[in-house]
Amino acid sequence: MKFNRHLLLFFVTTLLSRTESALAQDVHFTQFNMVAPNTNPAQTGSFDGTYRLSALYRSQWNQITNGFQTPMAGVDFNMNGFRKGDWIGIGAQAYQDRAGIGMLTNTLAGLTGAYHMAFDKKRATVLSFGARVGFVQRRIDETRLISEEYIRNNGRSNIDVLSINEGGKSYTDISGGVSLTNTSKSGILNAGVSIDHLNAAAYNLVSTISKLPRRVNIHAQYDANVGKKLIVSPGLLFRTIAGVNETTVQGTLGYKFDPKRNIILRGGAGARLGDAIQFLAGADWGPFRIGGAFDLTTSGVRNGGVYDAFEVGLSYIGKIYKKPTVKPVILCPRF
Repeated sequence: MKFNRHLLLFFVTTLLSRTESALAQDVHFTQFNMVAPNTNPAQTGSFDGTYRLSALYRSQWNQITNGFQTPMAGVDFNMNGFRKGDWIGIGAQAYQDRAGIGMLTNTLAGLTGAYHMAFDKKRATVLSFGARVGFVQRRIDETRLISEEYIRNNGRSNIDVLSINEGGKSYTDISGGVSLTNTSKSGILNAGVSIDHLNAAAYNLVSTISKLPRRVNIHAQYDANVGKKLIVSPGLLFRTIAGVNETTVQGTLGYKFDPKRNIILRGGAGARLGDAIQFLAGADWGPFRIGGAFDLTTSGVRNGGVYDAFEVGLSYIGKIYKKPTVKPVILCPRF
C-alpha cells in the first residue's frame, strides 16, 4: 500500500494546499478559442450570427488512476444594443473538472454578458466589455482517501481526512474582461485581457481559510487572409496567477475548399512553453466547426509516467432571420 499512500499525499497536499491548489482549481484548454467566453467574457456574442452552441471535452493524465476529465458546454446569443451598430451578447456556460484518487470535483455554472461598441457603420472596429458570474461547487470523496496506514493507526495519519468538509464548498466567482476586434480585407485581429477571481472567494475544503488569487489572461489571434484560399492564424495566450506564468503560442493554416459554403480545413501546432507541444486539427462546414488537439508533455512530469492530453470540440452558429414586412400596394386604374 506504499504506492497508494504516496498518491494520497500527492493529491491531497497538491490539490488542497493553500499555495498550489489555485493552479489546479483553474481549468485550461488547448483550444481556448473554441470556448472563447471562458477565456474572456468580453467575447460573449462575438460572432456573426444569432446564437452559438459550443462543447469541449478534455482528458489529461490518463496514465494515472482518475486523471483529469473536463467536459464543458456553453451557449450565447446576440441582441440589439443601445446604439445603432452596437449589440449585446448574453450567454451561459458550465463545466466539471474531476481528478485524483479522491475524485476532487470542481463544478461551475455561470452567466456571461458583454456589450460590443462599434466605431463605424460596418463594425470594422469593435470594443467589447464583458463579465461573468459563476457559481462553483467544490467537493472531494473523503472515503477514497483512507489508506491502509490510516486504518492501521486507528485514524491517525499524516493527513487528517476527517477535517475535510463532507458537504464540499460552494462559492461565487466573478470575472471581467475587455477585447478589441478589427476586421479588414487582410484579416481579423482580436486581442484582449481578462481577470478571473475578482472577488477572491474562499475555496478550500479544510478548516484553514484560503482565497483564490486573481488570474490575469492576455490573448490575441490574427486570422490573416493569404490569397483567396489560405488563412494563416497565429495565436497567443498568456496567464499569470500567484506569481506563476503560463504562455501558449499557436499557429494554424486553413485551406478554403469552398468559400461560398464555408468549407475550410485547418491544421497546425503550438506549445505551452516549458510544458507541452500541441497538435491541432479541425474543419469548418457551413455553420459547424469541429476541432481536436493533442498535448505531448515535454516537462519533467513526463519522467514520472504522467503525460499527454487530448481534446475534442464542436460549435454551431445559428442565424434566425426576421420575415420581411410586405406593405400592400394599391393600384389605381386609369380612366
